[in-house]
Amino acid sequence: MEVSKTHAYRWDWIRKNGWKSEDLCVIEASGQSMEPRISDGDVLLVNRGEKEIQSGEVYVLGFPAEGIRAKRLHWMADGRLRVSSDNPDKAKYPDEFYSPEDSSHLNIIGRVVHRGGRV
Repeated sequence: MEVSKTHAYRWDWIRKNGWKSEDLCVIEASGQSMEPRISDGDVLLVNRGEKEIQSGEVYVLGFPAEGIRAKRLHWMADGRLRVSSDNPDKAKYPDEFYSPEDSSHLNIIGRVVHRGGRV
């Protein structure tokens, strides 16, 4: 994923949603792991002010060896965090599970609050 500086959003829309402009960044998705919801080349608006995990939402995570990834996060009944790709090919994009202790160390960059597809 690459950070983009070429997209604009309406101020009234940002304010209506209660977001702070300084917390928002735009990232271009790369790859197929989040298809069909997020496709290669889609633009993601990320709110870096939203780092508390809401189960079922998509977040951008930072991984030292891999860079950043957009993944759906789910709290499990046993307290573990499931990090999943929307792509149904679980052989290629398997779910990852983190213990409560390990999940507290994940580098959550922010929640994806808007996705824009390519024209």
